[in-house]
Amino acid sequence: MRLKLTLAAESLAQGHPIPAEAQNFIGKPFIPAWLYRWLGGIGWRQQAERWGVKKDLMRKPYRVAV
Repeated sequence: MRLKLTLAAESLAQGHPIPAEAQNFIGKPFIPAWLYRWLGGIGWRQQAERWGVKKDLMRKPYRVAV
């Protein structure tokens, strides 16, 4: 990883475009999307608990009761 980022930095410093190898590496996500969303949900719930609004996360105040 570091080698590809160094390669990109050196190319930019010399005024050249970033090599395709480094572009392909940089363009890939570091973690899968499902893991990012799962960890984000955990963080969201932790913040809600910290602010004392965890019970309100599942509220649907605009839903019309049938």
